Amino acid sequence: MVRGPANDNSRRWDLRPIASTYHVSGREAESSTANVVLNCGRNRGEGVTGTKMCGIVGSVDVGDLEPDRDQIRRAMNHMIHRGPDGEGFTEFVISNNTGVREAGESLPATVLLGHRRLAIIDLSEAASQPMATPDGRFHLIFNGEIYNYRELGAELRNLGFTFRTSSDAEVLLLGWQKWGAALLPRLIGMFSFAILDRKNATIVLARDPFGIKPLYYAQDQKRLVFASEITPLLDFPSITRRPNLHAVYEFLSGGFGDHSGRTFFHDIHQVPPAHYLLISCGSPGTAEPVCYWELQRKQSDGTSPEEASSIFRHLFKQSINLHLRSDVPVGVSLSGGMDSSSITAMVRALQGPERELHTVSYVADDPNLSEEGWCRIVAAATSARQHLVHVQANELVQDFQRLVQVQEQPFGSPTIYAQYRIFRCAHQAGLKVMLGGHGADQYLGYIGHLPVRLASLLRQGRWSAAVRFLRHARSLPLSGALSLPSVIRHILPERLVEAVKGLRTAIPSGVNAAWFRQRGVGGPNTHSNRGHSNLHDLLKQNLGETLPSLLRFEDRNAMAFSVENRVPFLTTELVDFVFSLPEEEVISGEGCCKAILLRAMQGLVPPEILNRRDKVAFAMPLAKLNRQTGAWLETRLSDAAAIPVFDVEEVQRQSKLTLYQGTSDTESQRTLWRWLSFIAWVREFQVCFE
Repeated sequence: MVRGPANDNSRRWDLRPIASTYHVSGREAESSTANVVLNCGRNRGEGVTGTKMCGIVGSVDVGDLEPDRDQIRRAMNHMIHRGPDGEGFTEFVISNNTGVREAGESLPATVLLGHRRLAIIDLSEAASQPMATPDGRFHLIFNGEIYNYRELGAELRNLGFTFRTSSDAEVLLLGWQKWGAALLPRLIGMFSFAILDRKNATIVLARDPFGIKPLYYAQDQKRLVFASEITPLLDFPSITRRPNLHAVYEFLSGGFGDHSGRTFFHDIHQVPPAHYLLISCGSPGTAEPVCYWELQRKQSDGTSPEEASSIFRHLFKQSINLHLRSDVPVGVSLSGGMDSSSITAMVRALQGPERELHTVSYVADDPNLSEEGWCRIVAAATSARQHLVHVQANELVQDFQRLVQVQEQPFGSPTIYAQYRIFRCAHQAGLKVMLGGHGADQYLGYIGHLPVRLASLLRQGRWSAAVRFLRHARSLPLSGALSLPSVIRHILPERLVEAVKGLRTAIPSGVNAAWFRQRGVGGPNTHSNRGHSNLHDLLKQNLGETLPSLLRFEDRNAMAFSVENRVPFLTTELVDFVFSLPEEEVISGEGCCKAILLRAMQGLVPPEILNRRDKVAFAMPLAKLNRQTGAWLETRLSDAAAIPVFDVEEVQRQSKLTLYQGTSDTESQRTLWRWLSFIAWVREFQVCFE
């Protein structure tokens, strides 16, 4: 991938919109586009429309390649759940000024831009998309929220810009007109967008720093298509349903599937987090992702623990305040842990006691996993109106195929169904925006990070501190993660760790290793087994490799019910600050995770939550679930016989062992669901392996 500014294309082009721009709002948008009156320019339309948390789709077709207008419109209709409040469509024809193509010059191109709207900020018709600058040079379609749009808008006004709307989309558009790609690191928000530049005949595709909002594309020398979801792209004739075998192998090996620019489909890529693509309309197949932000550790000098806590609290409060910007009701996904409890408490502190506050919580059907008591403590302390979600095994069976459709790619655990139900509940309660705690575990310290913290102390020769850490940490619940092998792996030099892994011949359970080897795919999964010299290295890896899948699961589940999900722990300012601090601020010398968050939330979060050390992971009771759905699971898993990536005998053996002989190994229980989701994905999306 490329780093640094993109080169500007100095050629001037004539970009002529043809008579096919329309904007529709409300229920009218759900009807066939054949009933829409097309005209040049912006339609006033009727009813209420909105912007942002939406679905976007577009294409660039070069030369004589006929653009697939019907397919773009079908893609817009497919994503109505991402934007039920309205839609817009624009078509452009690009040619050079003379109308004569010189030797080596790019062919003319047709650009289609489509947008589905979910009204969150500025519900007026003026904020419809595609949105153009007054001079007609730039055209924007945008999915997401820019939380600091007011501040950026004020800066642009001081520079002489005028605004027709109060939307963040217009701030994004005019900000790009002023600063270009230099705008991207200044944005606080979650976003994916496309901007067409009429002067240079280019399209920019960009994605937020953490990959909260999705953006997929497929390209060759004569065509580029892109969309907020994968499914609409699969219907373009040039895109096959072949799998990306590297992604498949890593997933079946227990890894995540969103840590790179690839997807599970061979022909479809995703814009990586913190990257943009500058695409020439005359040659759409040549673009490479450009990185505009990268986490770098810059250690602070002499910041005391008290000062660090004060700064963190200020930044967190600032982030929550920005994430509360909305013209519709906002709720909180409350799990009972520190992260979501901190969000709930800060929301109440900022909004005051009069504003109605809603929380939605999943209650596991197992007393060992249920967080209901902790959720009630937080709800009572913040005077929140609680919505509790209970999930039954038969409901998961009934909804499983729909969950596969929503996710579009395989997933490793049925736990995301509980999350799916949370957003269904939020939708039923009339909540259009939800705040959640995703991201905090990845960079503020979690129980699984204890071995790296201890190994780091040993690497530094801080023996007494290591002994004290071990004594305290081993007394904590769930400290089984602090095993001797796990610590040693992070002490050994990386070359030695790699050499040891190279000696292993372990094959992922149930995988047809020979089939993969014949196609040049296989080997150890380096993402989960890597050694780390310090805690910050591991946290950075988590943000880049573990977090993207979690954000993908949550985005699909939320948008399936037209709910916008916001994650206030994920701002570059917060993350950069935590990475500037010593390891002790993440995991203390006593083995306390999220040390700085705990101190910063003193006096705000109920003390019962601050003092608990037994947080249960957000999970469904797998063993019980497998018993209750055993016959259904076995029937669905038998379809593995038709998919060449599986060692069918091993799948059958492991399935019977887990389902009928009471295997208590959590990983074995989870493996069945990983296989199941993959099999269901192959069937649902008609994936072709040969």
